Amino acid sequence: MAQNRGVTKMDVLASERRMENSDSLSLGDGPHDSLKVEMPVSLSSAGAEVQAELEELGLTSNEARIYVHLVLEGSTRAGEVSKSLGIHRTETYNRLTALGSKGLVESTLSHPTRFVGIPLEKGLEMLLDGERSKLREHEKKRENVCQLMDSLPKVGSADLPPERIQVLQGIRTVALRSGEMLRNAEEQVCVLATESELARLYHQGAFDEVSSLKGREVNIRILCSTPVKGAEAISYFQSIDRFSEVRACSLRKDMTPSLILRDQTELVFLLNGSDAAGEDVSAFVTNYVALATAMGILFSSLWRSSKPVGKHG
Repeated sequence: MAQNRGVTKMDVLASERRMENSDSLSLGDGPHDSLKVEMPVSLSSAGAEVQAELEELGLTSNEARIYVHLVLEGSTRAGEVSKSLGIHRTETYNRLTALGSKGLVESTLSHPTRFVGIPLEKGLEMLLDGERSKLREHEKKRENVCQLMDSLPKVGSADLPPERIQVLQGIRTVALRSGEMLRNAEEQVCVLATESELARLYHQGAFDEVSSLKGREVNIRILCSTPVKGAEAISYFQSIDRFSEVRACSLRKDMTPSLILRDQTELVFLLNGSDAAGEDVSAFVTNYVALATAMGILFSSLWRSSKPVGKHG
């Protein structure tokens, strides 16, 4: 019976030597019609989402693709992985070695060598443990780094200018900065977005701090194009308290800007649409009075012509 063990460089090199011409797909019937082709497999939307989450946890794009493929396909030869995914064989071997070192892929003792991915739930837990370990190390170093910084000579003033702008990259960074801004809301929070952008920001934790405004009588206005009644993000805002309201605006999806405005003094404005990949999302944050006021006027105008979104059920 074949036994599983960690992947070594020898495994993938041995697998490379055992690749046969029969692994290629032949097109045509004649002696000159044989052609080697690679048949890359495109992931479903669910598979692509799993891959994206794995990349968030530290895997490269090819490592995530290979790991998902091995989990779904079971015991597989390196050459088969290479052809199925359309990844160059050398890169496939390198990624298999990397996945093995992370404990996500095992190889068999049988010949030819086959590779298998550990169950996804177990793999995710291993990756999360690794991220938690890194976070704990950074937490330990934080105080020391701050002390070192304080010991350095300061030439200029650290005071921030009264009006400033900050450009952010990546949906997670945008969500974290938005949450920090909303935590300080005193009177009003205004959000304008498409339903898909609202959902993405919600799932990234941008609005986690909004629930802490409950009972502080902060007016929360959510203006959404093409809202879906009963959608998780919509229901979240509707459940906060009587000061929270969700309305539908008449703007087309492709014409709807995405912005978050706090107390008409601070603004987060997303620069690209909801079709952008998470790491490609960019936004700017500013307390520039003229711009925040202009966005407040735009929001108020759209709000007056909007319609309330009823609660699900």
